[in-house]
Amino acid sequence: MGSSVVPLLLMIGAAGRCVLRLSGAGLPAPDLKGFAAGLHVPVAVRARAMGPEALRREYPDSVSWFWQHQVLVAVLAVVLFVAVMVAVLVALAATGVIKPSPG
Repeated sequence: MGSSVVPLLLMIGAAGRCVLRLSGAGLPAPDLKGFAAGLHVPVAVRARAMGPEALRREYPDSVSWFWQHQVLVAVLAVVLFVAVMVAVLVALAATGVIKPSPG
């Protein structure tokens, strides 16, 4: 699997926790810096990309629950999809719309 780097604009509160995160996907870096400058807040740019775990450790609340648990969400989505398909097939069989083929 490949990984893509998405620039984030994080607003960090006095306690060191992220109070607002904005995705910079598709936005030029000068526009992000201009936005921050317009808010009159200091800007720090990381030279290297940070993964979700490192980002979460350094800036609590900077990564959403969904992004922290992508694998879990994917597994739950697959399980839900399979359960719905089984329920539909059972309902169709129970109403006689589909019939099992003779053995």
